[in-house]
Amino acid sequence: MKRRHFLATLLFYIISLGCTADASVVKVTVSSLSSLLIAADNSAPASIVSLNHTLLSAQLGGTVTHVFAQVGDQVTANTALLKIDCRDYLLAEKQAVAGLDAAHAQRDLSHKQYQRSQKLRSSKTIAEDLLEQSLLQLQLARAEVATRKAALVQARLSVERCSLRAPFSGQITERLVHEGQLLAPHTAAFKLLQTQSLEVSAALTPAEIADARQADTLVFVSQGRRIPVTVRAVIREVKSNSKVQHVRLTAGTDNTLLAGDIGRLEWQSRPRLLPADYLSRRNGVLGVMVLKADVSEQTEGEGVVLFHPLPGALEGQPAVIDLPAETRVIVDNRFRLVAGQRVKWSVIKNQQAPQ
Repeated sequence: MKRRHFLATLLFYIISLGCTADASVVKVTVSSLSSLLIAADNSAPASIVSLNHTLLSAQLGGTVTHVFAQVGDQVTANTALLKIDCRDYLLAEKQAVAGLDAAHAQRDLSHKQYQRSQKLRSSKTIAEDLLEQSLLQLQLARAEVATRKAALVQARLSVERCSLRAPFSGQITERLVHEGQLLAPHTAAFKLLQTQSLEVSAALTPAEIADARQADTLVFVSQGRRIPVTVRAVIREVKSNSKVQHVRLTAGTDNTLLAGDIGRLEWQSRPRLLPADYLSRRNGVLGVMVLKADVSEQTEGEGVVLFHPLPGALEGQPAVIDLPAETRVIVDNRFRLVAGQRVKWSVIKNQQAPQ
């Protein structure tokens, strides 16, 4: 009887020890870091700029005889916008033509005289210096022809400039001249906006630029419109006062952009933030509790926890974390744990990162 009582007591003691040992190992749930990470929404001020908003000027002086364009008109490249009185320049063109004709005649005469002098010299009828003089006259006549040709080109160019033409397609935003007005050379006449060459301009820090370039989509947002854009160029200069770089982005074939429109450039960075719910504080430092070993292929087991500090973390805000994506993060019971403690863990099923 005593022996049976002793065995029962011993068995109870052993079971009690087992239960105590098992109770000392905290049960926790874990999830892979990649399933917990969230993306950050980012934005920066941006505006629409035109590649060309040009002040067009008359290159010649004269009286305006016709104005063909008004404010708001859409014009195509090479469209005549105004015309000035061109009679003086047409007369100059006729004089240039006459001068060139005279030069051609003089050159032809000099050429014949030179050929005649060559024949006379071959028969030793004239002296050598007379032949050289004849050649000089021919060379001067040829030079005069070249001068007269240049004068004619200049005169015809002036006639072309009697009409001010649009250098590119766009919209007239200002009209600064009137019919009958006497213009001095280089007087401003119109302001032309190139409506088909618009870009988004934004000022970003170097870190924001690197983040935006990795984003799947960049969007210009203004007045309820969301227009996808892509980076065309980054100006390789950091402004000393604001520490930003200017970025130019294109909107493809979108024709709803308006020059001067103000909005925001928005993008979503790749997931790399750990939600604040998973942060713990140890010895005054915020961080995250993780399993020590690489157990990415297991769904449960025992292990040791570590505290990984996140120096840049702020209370109540998602924190940037640089651990491998397969790291197992302690989810449940993490507030009870201390670094180096042994735990019995299992993977949370259907765990999703909070939005």
